[in-house]
Amino acid sequence: MKKFAILFAVLVMTFALVGCAKKRNQAPEIQGAVTTQTIEIGSEYDPLDGVVVTDDNDGTITSDIEVIGSYDVDSVGEYTFSLKVKDSEGLTDEVTIKLIVEDPNSDNQRPTLVGVSANQTYYIGSGAYNPIANVSAVDAEDGAITDITVEYPDNYDLTTAGTYVLIIKVVDSQNALAQQTVQLTVKEPTVPNALTSDDIEITFWHAFGQEKEGFVREYADEFEALYPNVTITLQSQGGYTELLDKVTSSIVADNIPTMLIGYPDHVVNYLSADAVEPLDQYASHPEHGIELNDFVQSYIDENTSFNSEGTLYGLPFNKSTEVLIYNKDFFDNNSLTVPTSWVEVAAISEEVRNDYTADDVYGFAYDSAANMFITLTRQWGGEYTGIDANANGEYLFDNAQTRSMLTYFKGLEQQNYVTLPQAWEQDYASDPFKNEKVFMTVGSTAGITYNIPAEGTFEIGVAPIPQYDENNKHVIQQGTNISILKSDSISDQEKLAAWLFAKYLTSPDVTTDWAIKTGYLPVRESAYTSDEYAQFLDYSDATGNEKYISMAANAAYEQKDFMFVDQPFSGSSKARAQVDSLTTQVIVGDVSIDQAIANALAELE
Repeated sequence: MKKFAILFAVLVMTFALVGCAKKRNQAPEIQGAVTTQTIEIGSEYDPLDGVVVTDDNDGTITSDIEVIGSYDVDSVGEYTFSLKVKDSEGLTDEVTIKLIVEDPNSDNQRPTLVGVSANQTYYIGSGAYNPIANVSAVDAEDGAITDITVEYPDNYDLTTAGTYVLIIKVVDSQNALAQQTVQLTVKEPTVPNALTSDDIEITFWHAFGQEKEGFVREYADEFEALYPNVTITLQSQGGYTELLDKVTSSIVADNIPTMLIGYPDHVVNYLSADAVEPLDQYASHPEHGIELNDFVQSYIDENTSFNSEGTLYGLPFNKSTEVLIYNKDFFDNNSLTVPTSWVEVAAISEEVRNDYTADDVYGFAYDSAANMFITLTRQWGGEYTGIDANANGEYLFDNAQTRSMLTYFKGLEQQNYVTLPQAWEQDYASDPFKNEKVFMTVGSTAGITYNIPAEGTFEIGVAPIPQYDENNKHVIQQGTNISILKSDSISDQEKLAAWLFAKYLTSPDVTTDWAIKTGYLPVRESAYTSDEYAQFLDYSDATGNEKYISMAANAAYEQKDFMFVDQPFSGSSKARAQVDSLTTQVIVGDVSIDQAIANALAELE
């Protein structure tokens, strides 16, 4: 705990220093706006009532507020628009407003637009653009509505840089309306059309061990054969915490690598120092672009979750999830069925305790206390963290669902049915599992080989993790992504070369090979459906580690559609550390649920 607190404090101080070094003017601030308001049809309404804008340099600039979008108080519906203001140095603030116009004499429910991105960017020459490509509409009475329309401004032109306001609309059968505003920014691309023939060196920081670095080196050699003037220098920075620490220091010293791998909550910290290159114009580039639609959608969602604009700040690389690993011999000998629910886990654990009465034997162990808390809070219908209307992080785990979940598992722990690795003074449950101190465990697909017992001891089985509610399935999405950094010391050509290498590492052939060798999951849909990966998933003739990696991949594939990741924010990594401690205190300690939650929230203040 002390080590984490010190690291977090160093990060905060570091990024504060970065911020101070670049600080010239603070953005204006819109205050007093009512972000969600319901009125009766025909009522008077002014979104600027009570609104004030202050700016450090310009003073009060309320009169400069611009209303982006439109609304109609005489038509039933839901209208989303924004208030925007710019100071004399070009810094802006923007607040999104939702206005609901209701008719008290009607029972009709208005339709809802889903998937509208309020701020979108298009780079000139990057092909077709559709502002409603991922938008749908639902209505309580009419069901799905496919007739979604877009109103374009008269000056709309995808060949001319500028900002354009688009209005997305849908109307139900009773003329109730849902309307949202999109601000489209059309930009000139800055990505070079061709890679230079001059020599380029790309530094790639990572946290892989020797074996996985060797695989990446093979891919780098293949890439260098395609681009002989590019040299890829791989540099391990130790573990992931060390990588975060060293990147933080390198940003301050302006001595950053060209590219790296990072967890979302690491990248959000780098973003606070404006040190991460947006990748949208690379992905949509006519020469260097990539088919984002071929990536597993939840991985793209993760890499576009850093702001309301949905900016792409990474490509997925070493991705994993969690699976249930169980002692197949014990199951077979006792005619047990693989559990799909936590109630079934408890019943099987009772069978274990009937046969093994020693105090250090349990039915089930969850490898990661943090993942247990985050995943099961979701399964129970609760919330862990979130983002408020001002884009600030929120800690939401003090709720009835979380308490119910912890109460349930504490009850199972008291019967030696469920525990955490700390019960054996271990960091992971793999060794107790191999020593038959526990007969079921949930752990990472990437760590499946650590759970393989000595030959001849017993066979293992792998399955999707149990669920609390079949209609509300969740399993955590894990692993890092590739990001490209930016500074005055990294040229456009170097960034392009880094992008091309990231594109190569995430290509269907490479992600398939990487997945088969490492136990990570493919990041491309086409990799999942390839003949090579299909053959790998058929482990009937497989031997050694490949068999177990394949078993884990099969279980992960069954869960692909309900993997999740929480939206990162500055401080989200600290939240994870606190719920890890909270869960351990409750499950294997003697701290009450109320006290453990209070302790965690106090640390997060």
